[in-house]
Amino acid sequence: MVSVPRAAILIISFMLIAQLSDTHLKAEDDSESCRDPRWDTLWGPRENDLRACVADIMELAEPVDCVLHTGDMVHFGRPEDYALLSEIIEPLAPAFFPVPGNRDHISCLAAEFLEDCMPRQQPFVLYAVDDFSVRLIGFDTLSATEESMVGDLDEPRLAALDEILAAEGSKPTALFMHHSPFNVPGADGPYSFQYERHEAVDAFWEIIGRHPNIVRLFCGHAHRLTETTINGVVCSTMPSVATNLHVGELPSEAVGKTLYVLHHFDERLNMFESSLRVVPDK
Repeated sequence: MVSVPRAAILIISFMLIAQLSDTHLKAEDDSESCRDPRWDTLWGPRENDLRACVADIMELAEPVDCVLHTGDMVHFGRPEDYALLSEIIEPLAPAFFPVPGNRDHISCLAAEFLEDCMPRQQPFVLYAVDDFSVRLIGFDTLSATEESMVGDLDEPRLAALDEILAAEGSKPTALFMHHSPFNVPGADGPYSFQYERHEAVDAFWEIIGRHPNIVRLFCGHAHRLTETTINGVVCSTMPSVATNLHVGELPSEAVGKTLYVLHHFDERLNMFESSLRVVPDK
């Protein structure tokens, strides 16, 4: 559990997750001559957004059990970008669990954050977190097509997902992943249906249907706040942490603000209740 001061708990809850997504960080270049002229308007604000989220999570009245990041952690996949992100989220470690997005470099991400979570030789990210009242499965949806922004799911990855889900068939389980395996409400083009092949998504849902203990899918990539139910499973996306990448409608009090999402799991109801967290200005 992240070590933060415990105050009065305002909501009856058995588990609390903070979700981050689509931070799209870029480390500042050391050399002044190489400095990106867009730093002050593009990259700097994104770093500030993530720092504000981390600070806010640490100050919550109810401490979070863990923090999920649903991909596009950095924008260019460079080691120095992951080093920056690691420095920023250090107060949340070791209860910080990421999955890659299409902007991420899997090897760099895994080396920085996942060495203890998955076999080193595994070619994709797939791991389970069994420390909480809900089992968490981090699932890699990246396409093998170079520079593709949409996802894909090959047979080995789907077979591995089926196997890891079957290993614990009774405990409530939530998957977190970058690309949404459903048509995202309100989105257009590749942000609506986010996969190369419909048959890959059909195969995914066939596997999910064999495991009725799955209670939630947490997704990224869409940069927008949505929630829908597919085959009895509640699925959601969240706005990007990067404020300058928000799309879609937001509550008026959230427009232009730094945002993340909190998910409370209630064992009595066997479900998550989610809320958009607006980080207060300081």
